[in-house]
Amino acid sequence: MEKARIVLYDDLVIIDETETFFTDAKNLESIVISCLRTTPGALIAEVYVKDKLKSKMTLTNKGKPKKMSIHPNWGGRRAGAGGKRKGEEVLSSKVCFRVDEETLEFLKSLLDKKGEYIRNAIQEKRERDKEKGSQ
Repeated sequence: MEKARIVLYDDLVIIDETETFFTDAKNLESIVISCLRTTPGALIAEVYVKDKLKSKMTLTNKGKPKKMSIHPNWGGRRAGAGGKRKGEEVLSSKVCFRVDEETLEFLKSLLDKKGEYIRNAIQEKRERDKEKGSQ
């Protein structure tokens, strides 16, 4: 048996917090649903196992349980999953352009480094243009 902490919320604040023991995931889910239905005003339940958020549930308008996502769009369930930052700056913009077959084959040969290669080439070109303009 494992121990879980269930935290029940309304729109803003914690209404109730309880600890329970469970045998498996189905058992824990049924306990959470029961807590949501029996606690007046409870809208959201968060379940923590070993101080880590395990699941999040809510009741629909019809009183049916619905699992909520506990993973915002940062890449996945594993700790540290998702794309890593490229240096200090965060790359947020995307550019698409057309190339001929020869250029395409060259970019494919760079494998995962093509974005970095293009960014560096553009940066070098801008620096050369800036030097020409200052002379």
